[in-house]
Amino acid sequence: MQATDAPDESVPQLDREVFQAHNDVRTNPKSMIPDLKSQLEKFDGNLLKNEETNVHLRTNEGAKAVEECIAFLE
Repeated sequence: MQATDAPDESVPQLDREVFQAHNDVRTNPKSMIPDLKSQLEKFDGNLLKNEETNVHLRTNEGAKAVEECIAFLE
């Protein structure tokens, strides 16, 4: 497989999705803005909460870092 080739069916689905997302962001960084904005409402201080999966991530900078990323991309 060359670096530009998409993974074939022998590669797990999640890995193929990550590959595609990486290429999408690399070629169009602004495509991440909607996803980043949707993350903002999930912060409780420095805790990023995902109620669907019940997985919570403690961050160092909280929503401020996401806001800065959005501003840079815009």
